[in-house]
Amino acid sequence: MKLAIITDLFAPHIGGQESRYLEMGRLLVADGHQVDVFTIRTSPDLPERESIDGVSIFRITNGFRYYLSSFWGSKNPTDIVRFSLKIVTLRHRLRQYDAVLFNKWPVLPQIVCRFVAVNRNPIVDWCEIRSGRFWDRLYSFFATNDLRHLAVRDQHLEVRGLEDLRELRDHHELLELLFGESAERPILGCRRRRLRIYFHRRSCV
Repeated sequence: MKLAIITDLFAPHIGGQESRYLEMGRLLVADGHQVDVFTIRTSPDLPERESIDGVSIFRITNGFRYYLSSFWGSKNPTDIVRFSLKIVTLRHRLRQYDAVLFNKWPVLPQIVCRFVAVNRNPIVDWCEIRSGRFWDRLYSFFATNDLRHLAVRDQHLEVRGLEDLRELRDHHELLELLFGESAERPILGCRRRRLRIYFHRRSCV
């Protein structure tokens, strides 16, 4: 099976989400699946394409000033828009994957892809929650029951109204929910280098 991961930051950049997706990619590659990561090239020292432990990395836009304080937070909104538009141009390529996992950050790609279908099986990964009316309005675009949802912590989904979660037993059940035709919505968490897997038990729309 083929999985695409859409995330603004990835290894060798150091951080929680970077480690999370690299660990997830290693797990799936070791199980015989293809994992491709589409991300931002935040430094001219980084190649546009490379492979780490079997995970293919495609840095599809340049964002050498990505960390820039603004109303959007600490990330450059211009780079976020450019990255989001590039994802749209790649929609025909992304439709060839069995699933596409969107990191909730930097938010805009998921909103754009609510209007432009990039894959029949999109999954939103909730790795961090911010509070406030502005963020609640943004989250409302993709905190919906017609998408699959993953989360680092079950509280992230409960805050958004996606409740009734439980931990799955192993990564084989994760694979079934990521790539299968199950009616359950998968939710994956990674804590202390151990996979914690949840799913949302409401029926698919």
